[in-house]
Amino acid sequence: ILNHIGWESWREVLAIAREHPNVMVETSWQPAAVIRRATDRLGAERVLFGSDYPMFQEWQALREVKEALSPAEYELVVSKNAVSLLGLEPGVHNMTRSAAEAAGERRI
Repeated sequence: ILNHIGWESWREVLAIAREHPNVMVETSWQPAAVIRRATDRLGAERVLFGSDYPMFQEWQALREVKEALSPAEYELVVSKNAVSLLGLEPGVHNMTRSAAEAAGERRI
C-alpha cells in the first residue's frame, strides 16, 4: 500500500502501481483530481481511503474522495476494499459511515 498516492510523486507511484497488480494506493493528502486519476488508472478496487488523522480531519479527506468518485466507487474506497484486504466480515465494521455522514452534514 503506497501512502498518500505518493504525495508529490503521484505520477510515478501510479506508474509503478500499474506495473504491479498487487500494489494499492491510499488517498490521504490528495485532492479529488489525483484520487480520480488513481481510480481511472488502477480501478477503484486498488484504492484505499486514508485521512492521515489527526494531521488531516476525516471529514476533509472524505470530502475529496466523495467529490472524485461515483457512489459505487466511493463505497469501495472508503469501506469494501479495506474489509476485503483485512479479511473482515462485510457489514460488521461501520466506523467510516459515521465520519462519512458527518462529511455530508458539514457545509463544505
